[in-house]
Amino acid sequence: MSRLRQLHHGELREVAGYRILHGLGDGGQGSVYLGEDHGGRQVAVKILHARLLDDRRATRRFLQECELAEKVAAFCTAKVIGSGLVAGRPFIVSEYVPGPSLHEAVAKDGARAGGALERLAVGTAAALNAIHRAGIVHRDFKPANILLSPDGPRVIDFGIAKAMEAGTTASSVVGTPGYMSPEQIAGKAATAASDMFSWASTMAYAATGRALFAGESIPAVMHRILTEEPDLPEVAEPLRSLLAGCLDKRPAARPTAADVLHTLMEGDEGLRRYGGGLPGAATRRPARARRLATGARAEIRPVRTKPPQRRRPATGEVPKPSQGARPASPVRRRRAKAAGAVAVTLVGGVTVGLLWRGSVSPPANTSPSNAAVAEQYGRPFGLGKLVDALAVGVLDGRTVVAAAAPQARNVQLWDPATGERLAVSPSSTAASGVTALEFVQVGGVPSVAWSSADGSVSHWAPGSAVVTAKVCGSDAVLAVVPGQDDPVVAVGCADGRLQGWDLRTGEKAGPSRASKEPVSQLAWTGEGDLVAFSSRWNGLRLAPLRGGAKEVTGDVTGDVPGDVTGEVTAIAAAAGQPVAVGVRGRGADLFDHRTGRRTCAVSAPELTRLAMTGRGLLFGGGGAVLQVWDTASCAPLASLPVPDQVTALATGVIGGRQAVVAAAGGMMRAWTVQGGR
Repeated sequence: MSRLRQLHHGELREVAGYRILHGLGDGGQGSVYLGEDHGGRQVAVKILHARLLDDRRATRRFLQECELAEKVAAFCTAKVIGSGLVAGRPFIVSEYVPGPSLHEAVAKDGARAGGALERLAVGTAAALNAIHRAGIVHRDFKPANILLSPDGPRVIDFGIAKAMEAGTTASSVVGTPGYMSPEQIAGKAATAASDMFSWASTMAYAATGRALFAGESIPAVMHRILTEEPDLPEVAEPLRSLLAGCLDKRPAARPTAADVLHTLMEGDEGLRRYGGGLPGAATRRPARARRLATGARAEIRPVRTKPPQRRRPATGEVPKPSQGARPASPVRRRRAKAAGAVAVTLVGGVTVGLLWRGSVSPPANTSPSNAAVAEQYGRPFGLGKLVDALAVGVLDGRTVVAAAAPQARNVQLWDPATGERLAVSPSSTAASGVTALEFVQVGGVPSVAWSSADGSVSHWAPGSAVVTAKVCGSDAVLAVVPGQDDPVVAVGCADGRLQGWDLRTGEKAGPSRASKEPVSQLAWTGEGDLVAFSSRWNGLRLAPLRGGAKEVTGDVTGDVPGDVTGEVTAIAAAAGQPVAVGVRGRGADLFDHRTGRRTCAVSAPELTRLAMTGRGLLFGGGGAVLQVWDTASCAPLASLPVPDQVTALATGVIGGRQAVVAAAGGMMRAWTVQGGR
């Protein structure tokens, strides 16, 4: 267990209702404390250093730790409970994991061997597999970031992790030198393969009690990683070859976390079978290049694809839930059952939970109350990787779903009726990922518009080039505001500006509205040019995009002591409906957009995504369920099962009915709305 320290003079004694008991540790980003709620439950509270408040990059990394950790299966990390601001400093409250770090345990008790080492390898490989399936590259996997809890290892500290798109992440030189991959040191793209190099270095430390690439200086350590072959005489075969495969200097030659986990789960038989080389390690193909359509098309046509083939995911690629499975023979099924039973003994259910999540379809929706509200439309469809931006609209007379993955520079169009991918936009000139998607008319042409994390706004019609303009310095979000002529998009910026933008002319539409806080959430209320927007921490604001009327403010602080403000995670609105504001750890508050008065609230602590229809239905997702409430009373109406955490939501019209589309587990599902007002 981490050494507890007494609180220093001036350190907080209470945060968000949690009593601070001791200090747990201090790092480059912030300090971690042991806290306790009124019921005696212990939590870990991480608070950003006050000296970093003016460092936007440090603040962004701190906040993204909360976002990324929430996307990962709870079994392999410390579950995030809540977050907010205290004394102007962001904090994160997470599950307290009793137990030492791997670094502390090895320093105190020595190297691991035999079954203890194998259990550690299985548990950490399962954790990395779950992290990569969530579309995340950790980038700082090391002994100090593995906590040895009673129920298995937990991977922590997602402060420099990044979401990955197509297996690559633009990289600066970040990480801990002794456990970085060669490509990280070279400043190249960090992929899931980079984490596997770090995993092997970490397991080597556990097996030997020393850093694999130790040196007298950081340059010496980096030189050894780049040039020297690993020396693992203390590690017995066949595990030695398993680690050596992960330590290959070539990212494309390394096995995936799923490869490693599969090999470990087959025990000695699997390890010996691959003692001379991991499955696919010598012949692994590089990640498949994404062939994006760049030529003009007269109309939207389905993208032709070959019949699906079973294959191993390419290096860094996020596997589909069913990918890599094949029909099992009776002998293989018996062997798999035996391996599952062993996994319960080895890692306290970790691997069983992982296999269950990946192999079982969601339960059929047979609830009478669910059927009265929504009916699933068609079959699941989609990218097979994380989706975090969605929109529903009409192009060429057909209903289309637009989707984008994290860090994507393009948008894909899908037919929800057939599940076919219809088109892929050319890559935009934006330097980073899509933050919001909308369908819009540009000069009378049905198009898709999106904002990007680099501050740009783009629009595209199939058969045309992508048009991109820089509107903000960084982190733009957009919402379409209809008008008498072409609609205008409202664009919120990280510098606090709210700006109308004419997509047809590529120019500003009216004066900008300034705010002291970044605009992180934005929606059109459905009335005139009134938009609802929020910073991450400072509640709801309602204002006309073109100016004129006075602003209205909605208070979303709730029953929170002192100056702690609820963290706004989403905003949803529709014509004739209240504005819904998601608040992390609590649920959603609904406001009258004319007065800013709260009308009702829904309780859903895991909620992070919201969408609304004009028929009085509010949809919310965050866990492995899509919940539905009535917007007038906030009464719960239905819970629609999904196979994984909901990462994006959108509403629209499908098959002549209002509908909702949810992204979960790398796939999209549509429901037509049967109820509502």
